[in-house]
Amino acid sequence: MALFGAQLVITLIMVSVIQKLGNYSFARWLLCSNGLYRYLYPDNNELRTLAGVPKEKMKGKKGGKNESNGKPETFHVPRSLEIQLETAPVTPLDVVHLRFYTEYVWIVDFSLYTAIVYIMSEYFTSDESIGERSTCIVAFCVFLLIAMMVLIVDESNLEVGVDPAYDSFYENASKFLENQGLSSVGPASKLILKLSLAVWAAVIGTLFTFPGLRIARMHWDSLRYYEDSKVKGLLLNVNFAMPFIISLLWVRPVTRHYLTVRVFSGMDAPL
Repeated sequence: MALFGAQLVITLIMVSVIQKLGNYSFARWLLCSNGLYRYLYPDNNELRTLAGVPKEKMKGKKGGKNESNGKPETFHVPRSLEIQLETAPVTPLDVVHLRFYTEYVWIVDFSLYTAIVYIMSEYFTSDESIGERSTCIVAFCVFLLIAMMVLIVDESNLEVGVDPAYDSFYENASKFLENQGLSSVGPASKLILKLSLAVWAAVIGTLFTFPGLRIARMHWDSLRYYEDSKVKGLLLNVNFAMPFIISLLWVRPVTRHYLTVRVFSGMDAPL
């Protein structure tokens, strides 16, 4: 049951990753990012020019009618005609209409995600697993979830400032690349930026997991040591809760309203 539970959790996490990264495909990257090129076929005007076939002249209304009805042009091209074909790199728009393309993408991507789930299940459920590693993994997942929840909250409720900072950076980076003569759509997308910030926050939270547990243990021992003194116990609890209270200052309604808008009794201006 423990093995099944670990596999179920890892599978659910991978399903969430697949949903978030639906626009990115490993199979499409393999097919379109390995230097494949296709030949561009010449149009009728180029074939006429190379073969020396004169262009047909429109004969009154009949010719105009045939052309308007989409009648195909018919002319003969010699087999020995030398044609210099141009090449172009293969793009996803060129292969999306191919037969079995959907099945190919599904098989490759599903195989990749299945391999990741299998490797993680075998690694995290092995007999060599230790408590510290499991604790760090659980802490990383919890902090990653919390960070992603914080980043998807509207900027009007949290004083994070990621959206305006990204917009300013995107504008300045695009102008810089344009001035340097580089063809680029700008830096990474906002989704990738927020995902990177969430992962970085999860890593930092994981590093402070055991120090946090140590502080909690010290706080518990201090409360037991000063259980006869209510004042010292209150001060210890306030000291332990201060980081959480300080983190509430990131909430915009709290900081903006109570510190910069609301005028308390006996005061002429906000705090």
